[in-house]
Amino acid sequence: MLTIRHEQLEALGEARRQAFVRRLHGFVREWKADVPEAEVEMGVRKATEFGFTRETDVASFVEIVCLDLDGFGQPLPRQALAYLTAHGADPEQKLERLARWAATR
Repeated sequence: MLTIRHEQLEALGEARRQAFVRRLHGFVREWKADVPEAEVEMGVRKATEFGFTRETDVASFVEIVCLDLDGFGQPLPRQALAYLTAHGADPEQKLERLARWAATR
């Protein structure tokens, strides 16, 4: 029987996360070439603070902030934080509201 140690499992998860960051960075750079990979990495980490766990939700969050707002190099606007921390809103609702607001800025 094959046994995977906890450390091995964590290493596999980290490798998968890094691959996701690289793919997402490539996509974001197609629209805005000057976004560094470190900023995408920061966005992926920040996404969990707002309850985004699915890759699609994390990717949408990073795309909205990097492409429609001012990126992760400075604090998010107050209105964006209001949408992201809305009590009772599921991740899809948060992203829909954030995207709608960001598009009108």
